Amino acid sequence: MRNTGDGSISLAQHVISYFVEPNTLLGNVYFNPSVGSERIYSVKLENAPINYRQDFPIFILNSSFVAGPWEFLGYTLKHLHKATIVGENTIGVATMKKPLPVSEHLS
Repeated sequence: MRNTGDGSISLAQHVISYFVEPNTLLGNVYFNPSVGSERIYSVKLENAPINYRQDFPIFILNSSFVAGPWEFLGYTLKHLHKATIVGENTIGVATMKKPLPVSEHLS
């Protein structure tokens, strides 16, 4: 997972859905903490080149800059026993409200 600046929970949900059965609870996500959490489930993928496969090996190579929806993806697949995580620990930020530019290549 190298280009982690882009993404969303809905994109992570879509990617996870390739590897778990439809309607699997993926987690509780707080989009607005004052409203409460929202349950996120895997979706049935129509016209996908591959669909749910239990025997598909998944290895996720992390860097210390992985954050947000990609942490959600890795964490969820790991805890659903669908993926093996290798590499560095992630940044540990489940959500980022606003990206701040640090340099031309890093935010």
